[in-house]
Amino acid sequence: MNNGIIPALIVICIVILVLFAGVYGVYVYKPELLGIAPITTDTIKIVQPYGPNENLSPVEIETKNLIHQRDSLSRQLAKVTDSLAKLKTVNANANKNVEDLKLRYAVQEKEITQHLDSLVKANFTLFALMYDKAGAKEVAKILTELDERDAAFILKTMKPKNAAKVLEEMNPVQAASIMTLSATQPLK
Repeated sequence: MNNGIIPALIVICIVILVLFAGVYGVYVYKPELLGIAPITTDTIKIVQPYGPNENLSPVEIETKNLIHQRDSLSRQLAKVTDSLAKLKTVNANANKNVEDLKLRYAVQEKEITQHLDSLVKANFTLFALMYDKAGAKEVAKILTELDERDAAFILKTMKPKNAAKVLEEMNPVQAASIMTLSATQPLK
């Protein structure tokens, strides 16, 4: 029973819509069929752009047109000037944000570098403790493969007696270079 009600309501709505559209069409195009007097006045009125120009000379009309154009251009200039000021403000804010980001990046980069340096120092200190317990010949072989700055730091961190034994086992030229670097380099 419910299945037949919905299509019937749809059909009734469509019929009412068609009847309404028909009555409206008759009202607009043939109102006399409904017993209404037809509309005889023209509903479209042509508007003069600057008021009645019947009494004005061509020079006065041109003057009014130029004044209107000048006013229009003045308004456009004011809008463009305002937009330019807003753009300058936005640009200044963007530049400030860029500078702030650069400063924050530099601070973070410095912190990361310091953290990395402290990790390297901790690792080299750990290596120095391990090399103190190893044989001098094996440690000398390892240190000859490292960068001289790193080798100098490790030797400075080792016990002096063990560091001297390692230097004895190294190539004399490389040992002298590491010792010179160790003397001029501050302890990290």
